[in-house]
Amino acid sequence: MCSRKITKEVDVPCQAQSQQEVCQDVPRKIKKQGYKFEKKNETFACQKHEFEERCYDVKKPAKNVCAATLFRTIEKPCMRQEFQEVCKDVEQMIAQPCLEEKRSEIEVPCPEQSVEEKCIHVPVYEMGTCSTVIQEAVEAPCAKQEPALKCEEKSVERAGTCFRKETIQVPYTCYETAYEEKCVQLPITGKPLPPPAKKL
Repeated sequence: MCSRKITKEVDVPCQAQSQQEVCQDVPRKIKKQGYKFEKKNETFACQKHEFEERCYDVKKPAKNVCAATLFRTIEKPCMRQEFQEVCKDVEQMIAQPCLEEKRSEIEVPCPEQSVEEKCIHVPVYEMGTCSTVIQEAVEAPCAKQEPALKCEEKSVERAGTCFRKETIQVPYTCYETAYEEKCVQLPITGKPLPPPAKKL
């Protein structure tokens, strides 16, 4: 039940004064009806608020420990094989056409001078056989030595620096999303009641 204050009119007897003109003013009493207001508390049925619980999740970060995998490169001494090219000149036999000089005697027809006794000496020419030396270039295969470049690879070891990968586990602080349930009460109201009527 609820209570509230209301204003109500009630009939109560009251006394008032009036004046009547006579030889002298004589007061007299006149009974009249008046109204007065009083306040009182009245109890009546009312609709009360009902509350409904509503819940929802609130996200907040939760601290946790995570582990990460890191790759790092570390240095260590190692031996490395390298190939070095070594070249030198060597004599080799090659087969190719060569030119050489060859002398030979051959007979060729040629005019020669002879003397015949006449009244006068007149040179007479007749064909004869002459010999001469000529030079002829003949092409023939031969072998000779020429310098050529010969290379070979030799493995040479030298000290170097090598790198290898190493995996380590590193813990670190991380945050993950956690959920916290919070509830609030929401009032559910209906249609209010009409105000009470005034009584005369």
